[in-house]
Amino acid sequence: MRLSQYATKMGVSYRTAFRWWKAGKLDAYQLDTGTIIVREPVSTQVPANVALYARVSSADQNEDLERQMQRLKDYAAAKGYRVTRTVSELASGLNDSRPKFLKLLTDASIGYGRRTSKRRAEKIKRCVEHAMQEDLMQEDQ
Repeated sequence: MRLSQYATKMGVSYRTAFRWWKAGKLDAYQLDTGTIIVREPVSTQVPANVALYARVSSADQNEDLERQMQRLKDYAAAKGYRVTRTVSELASGLNDSRPKFLKLLTDASIGYGRRTSKRRAEKIKRCVEHAMQEDLMQEDQ
């Protein structure tokens, strides 16, 4: 398939796919016409569905939020994951309140195969524990 088709299929920009090709990360070749062809992998494995979540703690970090999301998209595409949802959130690092993240965890449309990086696992754990504590406090009232 053409590189532009590959980029669309992976959910990344053409420029990102082109950089991957230049870096030798894609099984691809260039025709005499200049068209880059990406060989389709022979795989019977269904790609995992993933949701991407990025967070910053203040509104002036919007560019950081966009960069985080692009890095996540690049990573997911490189691993062959199918991105089913992207969520960005503005939430302070001083507390563990993450309403969009918690909603994402309970979203049945994502299905099986949710993945997260090990670096973020501890933060997720604290966020879920915080939400559970809030629920328990509400039940006591």
